[in-house]
Amino acid sequence: MLSINFDKKSLNAFYKYLKDLEDDVADFVRAEVEDSMLAIETEAATNVRVGKQFGGALKQSIQSTPIKVTKNEVTGGVEVGAFYAPYIEFGTGGGVVVPTELKTFAMQFKGTTGRKRNFDADPFFYPAVFKQRKELPKRIEKTLATLLKKKQ
Repeated sequence: MLSINFDKKSLNAFYKYLKDLEDDVADFVRAEVEDSMLAIETEAATNVRVGKQFGGALKQSIQSTPIKVTKNEVTGGVEVGAFYAPYIEFGTGGGVVVPTELKTFAMQFKGTTGRKRNFDADPFFYPAVFKQRKELPKRIEKTLATLLKKKQ
């Protein structure tokens, strides 16, 4: 049978190791979230078609929000400030195309005037979000594996 004994000095060193590891993990995860937010912002801005009608205001309204780190989570976001962004993203009238998981969100932009403007959907934001949603966990896993190898 294997037994391990800790004295106060080695136990304190072990606790310090765990605390340092926890701090490093939080820093690395925060950095990966920030990278994903910037990737979403960049890709969404690249995907937007800048036309005469909106003069680039839509593209310029895409902004990251500050990252918040708490004991249990790292959060951040990307916002599109132009009020007409959902109509470009999802389309209007008969041109509406909404991914299934966004239908509830998109319904809040449904018009009530009865006007039909049949603009085709021109998704620019959610394709970037969905892409990062797949890539972020993979990058975090890879980063944490590298960190743990360095700490051994």
